[in-house]
Amino acid sequence: MYTCAVSLSDGLSLALFLSLLALVSLGQRRPVAGQSVALLRALLPSWRFFEAPEGYVLLLARAVSSSTEEPFMPALPVAARGVSGWLFSARGNLRTACHDLVDALVSDLAEREATPIQQAEQLVSYRLVQNMVQWQLRAAGRSFDAYQLKLVAVHSHGAEEELLVSPVYPC
Repeated sequence: MYTCAVSLSDGLSLALFLSLLALVSLGQRRPVAGQSVALLRALLPSWRFFEAPEGYVLLLARAVSSSTEEPFMPALPVAARGVSGWLFSARGNLRTACHDLVDALVSDLAEREATPIQQAEQLVSYRLVQNMVQWQLRAAGRSFDAYQLKLVAVHSHGAEEELLVSPVYPC
């Protein structure tokens, strides 16, 4: 016959662990920055699912042709979800990677604080975002001679703040 005996020290250890866990979870959340966290985010593409809903950054782009300038539109489409996404979600993974690229650009710009556009254009993340937007515009079937980028921070209370407006780039 097997009996399970729980001692008083086991109960106190469990109570101490649970109270410590409650204190940590109720404490003030601080963002963790660093290269190791960036590498961890690349390994866990669903990382943004675990983040608390705060503000977000929206990448807008517009195609400019010789006759007209289109209004700014979101550059990254929302992937359609379906049953096949449970097994293989290549489009969802691509969308998440594109959003992570925009997050990397925002982090690079934040490290440099007030960055003129000429210095921002030298960043690798900026050039990658440029290439991504060109690809997205072409994939959408738009005909254009030039394009323009805009980064907008949308805060949790709904206010928008322009972070960056690029010049018009020829294709």
